[in-house]
Amino acid sequence: MVARNVHLVAAARRRRRRALRAAGAALTCALAAAAPGREPAAADAAPRAADPATRAPRVADAAPHAPRLEVRLADGLLSVDARGVPLADVLHAIFDGTPVRVVLVGALDAPVDRSINGVALEKALRRLVGDAALVMVYTPADAAGETARRLTEVRVYGGVRGNPALARAPRTDPPAPAADEPARGATPRPDAAPARPAAPRPDARRRLRTVSALGARGDAGAVRELGAILGSDEDPRVRAAAARALVRVGDERAADALMTGLGDPDADIRSAVVDGLGTIGGEHATLGLGQVLFSEADPALRVQAVLHLAAIRADSARALVEAVATDANADVREAAEYALATWRGGGG
Repeated sequence: MVARNVHLVAAARRRRRRALRAAGAALTCALAAAAPGREPAAADAAPRAADPATRAPRVADAAPHAPRLEVRLADGLLSVDARGVPLADVLHAIFDGTPVRVVLVGALDAPVDRSINGVALEKALRRLVGDAALVMVYTPADAAGETARRLTEVRVYGGVRGNPALARAPRTDPPAPAADEPARGATPRPDAAPARPAAPRPDARRRLRTVSALGARGDAGAVRELGAILGSDEDPRVRAAAARALVRVGDERAADALMTGLGDPDADIRSAVVDGLGTIGGEHATLGLGQVLFSEADPALRVQAVLHLAAIRADSARALVEAVATDANADVREAAEYALATWRGGGG
């Protein structure tokens, strides 16, 4: 009887030891499963069927307000669906893969939110550009009429409000009069000698010497510095000297730098810049003269730009002049008609 009880106790102890070992093994597995960096189990590694409710989000799902652009140009009709895309990007996308060159002047980065469906190209472009000026350049048809005119270039001018180079605030504080110059509004004495311009101050004379040296150098770095002086120096004589130096350099880089002066508060300097662009000529100067046509408030300077464009005699120059043939100012319209008649008479 005693022996039987001993056997029963030993069996119970063995069962408890097995149960404890099983519980310990289960706990070890659980801890291993919770540990970071573990290798996935086979069941976890097996791909599961896609669940529509848990699939990876599409771009439209993840960002419902993301920019979107779709364009189609066929048979002269344009369709555009743009949401939050800069105007410049829209214009480049329209003519991507075509022989038409897109030239943008000024800041044209305002986002476009517009849908156009199957509208004639020029009409659709005018809707897209809004207040900006649109110029479309065509090659003329031949005299026999065998070859129709062909669109070669689209130019869009952003205008003063969007172009940092043209939007500089005018300086409102007039320079102090010289000692022998009467104050503004004062009546000069009958025996007074004619007023002479004040001599440049010593620091202005130093800057004038710098401008002269940069103009003599004429390299790319000098042209950049001259453009910066033209756009920022406080003394109009220094700015005028920078403009003259750029005209003497006379290449495309100089024409680009010269455009910095198109927004100068001094009308005489703007006039010198217009004449300088006409003197340099070429494609880059044509861009600057076009900017004058669409951003300059002074009609006399717009007339000046028209006459310089008439001398350039290029398709792009003609298109710019045609665009201002309906200008609000009669003098500008007359200058445009004169330029166009000159082209017709010269066969250009």
